Amino acid sequence: PIFWPIPADMLAGTDAAAGIAWINSLGGLAGFFGPTMVGAVTDMTKKSDYAFYGIGGAVLLGGVLVLAVAPRVKRA
Repeated sequence: PIFWPIPADMLAGTDAAAGIAWINSLGGLAGFFGPTMVGAVTDMTKKSDYAFYGIGGAVLLGGVLVLAVAPRVKRA
């Protein structure tokens, strides 16, 4: 996806490696806790809609953060 080059563009050397590792770690945690959270919300509300609204909100928030943090490229 588009966010992988962002740490390399913003950071250098071992800092870039740490940024990429951070992204990978968050993805691993989301893969572990995501289904558990969806199941818990679905059990509490008896509808899976609310869990997927939460996922959609998290994706939207992530997109806004990427747009806010990503370095701007000036085009000639």
